[in-house]
Amino acid sequence: MPLAIPDEVKARAIEMSVRGETYGEIQRVTGVSKRTIIRWRSEEPVYRRVALERAETAREINLGAKIAEFLEANIQALIAVSNQLGDREWIAGQSAQDIIDVYNAVADRTVQILASIQPAPPNPAIPSDVGGERSADPAD
Repeated sequence: MPLAIPDEVKARAIEMSVRGETYGEIQRVTGVSKRTIIRWRSEEPVYRRVALERAETAREINLGAKIAEFLEANIQALIAVSNQLGDREWIAGQSAQDIIDVYNAVADRTVQILASIQPAPPNPAIPSDVGGERSADPAD
């Protein structure tokens, strides 16, 4: 029959695993085998919660990267179209309506991209009066 592992050792091993330490490092520090750590991971609710949080974070990061890639491609396309609008030879071969349509499409897309930009949330570590802004109220 295997020896019981003290609760403090188990808690330390779980904490290290949740922080992302390797099985080898956990075993070196706590003496707990990889097999035991894997079993605990399947039994402990904290691992399920951490796994769900990590998966959600990974999805958010992946989605954020895809959005950034999409926006970058759109911006590059807008730049190319804008450059084309500056080409006199190209303009000479277009009808006035075609030029207006292209210009309106570029302007509309630009406004959509700019409207989607969200300001960063305020940082509580930075006082609100940084930058020399003063209240208009003389009582302040």
